Amino acid sequence: MNRQIALRLSHFATLLALLFLLLPAAATVARADSDDGVIRVKSAVPMPEAISRIKAAIAAKGIKFFIEVDQ
Repeated sequence: MNRQIALRLSHFATLLALLFLLLPAAATVARADSDDGVIRVKSAVPMPEAISRIKAAIAAKGIKFFIEVDQ
């Protein structure tokens, strides 16, 4: 029984060590694209439809839409 517990603890310690080694690398990769603070998500619909959906969502919440700037 003691050997089985020791083996489980050894596996658990190995798993923790791997997590501590791999998580910082994964976080660095995730931050590489978002250093400017802008979140980019590819739309599933064309741009004009996405714009009309956003305007409809804004209107549905009772928020006044002031201006649209075409960049």
